[in-house]
Amino acid sequence: MKTKPQNQSAQIHRLIDGAIDKAFDAASAVAIKQSVNSYIADLEAKAASVDSLTAEVKKYDADLKKCNDLNRRLNANLKENKEKYHKKYLSKRNILYFSMRKLADKKILIADGTPLELGGEYYGADGRKWKITGVKSPNWLWGVEVDSEGKKPQPLNREWLTVEKPEIV
Repeated sequence: MKTKPQNQSAQIHRLIDGAIDKAFDAASAVAIKQSVNSYIADLEAKAASVDSLTAEVKKYDADLKKCNDLNRRLNANLKENKEKYHKKYLSKRNILYFSMRKLADKKILIADGTPLELGGEYYGADGRKWKITGVKSPNWLWGVEVDSEGKKPQPLNREWLTVEKPEIV
């Protein structure tokens, strides 16, 4: 059973062949029919390639739609993570702010009676020099040893710290 486009193609061929037979003598008609049939075959091949290109364009559109959906999901995840890390950053910033407020409000004193300053450098009971980076509680501070680079802050008791280097016996 032929499909509709094949029926149309066969009908067009018959009409063209009939018109050529009426217009030309038998010898010329054969050559012209071959030429026209070849031309029609080329057109049909090009139409088939257009159909395959149309199918590729539809596939491309589907892939593009998938990419857009993926992009939307990634942007949603990015926004969610950005909010999460922003909250974490604000939390650390607030800890530093409240550490500074505690120092300003309470005037925390170290072992020799001197008021503590955030960012100040003090000596521990063992003679090591510490830089104060925050307040953990009224008695405990956060500090980094001055001579050690890249180390994390450690908890220090305020009663261990002095302004002058202690003499170790």
